[in-house]
Order: sequence, then C-alpha cells, then structure tokens
Amino acid sequence: CFACMASSSSLGYRPHFMGKVDDEGDDGRLDAAAFHRNHVPIWEAIAPFLPSSSTTIVDDNNDNNDKNSNNHHHIFEVGSGTGQHVVYFASRSPHLTWWPSDIDEAHLKSINAWRSNAGLSNVQSPHCIDLSDVNWPHILLNEIESSSSSSSSSSSSSSLTPSSP
Repeated sequence: CFACMASSSSLGYRPHFMGKVDDEGDDGRLDAAAFHRNHVPIWEAIAPFLPSSSTTIVDDNNDNNDKNSNNHHHIFEVGSGTGQHVVYFASRSPHLTWWPSDIDEAHLKSINAWRSNAGLSNVQSPHCIDLSDVNWPHILLNEIESSSSSSSSSSSSSSLTPSSP
C-alpha cells in the first residue's frame, strides 16, 4: 500500500519490487517482482468477467441498437502501479480499451514506458487519479467521453481496483 511505501521510503528502504528493467537504455519501465508471480492467476480470475469481443451493448435510449455493430468496451484500472499488468491484460483482450491510472509520478512514467514498449493501441495514456478525491470517477469518465466523442460506437465500462493487502 502507498502508506507502507511512504513510511518505508522515509526510513531509507527501497521496496524490493521496484527495480528498473534491464533493456536498451533507461526508458522508465519499472519491474515489479509481484507481476511475474501473479499476472497469469489475476488474468485467469478476471477474464471470465470481462466482455467478450461478441458482447453486444444494448442502449435503451438508442432505437438503432440492431444497426450498431461497433460496440466497444472500456476497462479502468485503478492503481496500475508499474503498468506491466495493464499491458499484459490488454495484449490478451484487443477488443477492450484499457485506461490505466495511478497517483505516483514514477508509476505514470513506467505505465507510459510499458505502453510504448508494447505498442498496443488499446492501452490509453495513464491518468493521475487521486482516489481520495470524491470526483475522480467523473473526471475519468469525462476524459474518456471526450476522447471517444468522434466515435459513434456505444460503450460500457468496468473497473479493476487493487485489493487491500
């Protein structure tokens, strides 16, 4: 948790899970040891709950539901950390648009670096989200709506949030 990390860093302790990726140069990607242990089990747990590529969204306010074959789904990942999970999940679900977020600047840089390295078009730029701000859901939804305003597709959204330690 952030409180634990903050108190640990003030004592001079660097969390063991935040190493840099050894690659060509320093592009900002952080490597979390936990990712290597848990990305497959987490994917197996969440995949059954994610919309499939054939899922149709019915909009009660749209008389043209049968003509709307370009349905699209958005997944918000809250507390994306290094960005490794969102890239892994997005690579397995190209029909979903993933919206990573975090409050930590180093994490936001790392998410962008993993996103760039993977070259996936279904991972959006990360958003700095402060979960203590009661308006964070509205801010994120407004950003998504404005980026999708040129599209005529329907959309639905889900949220992935980290569990408490």
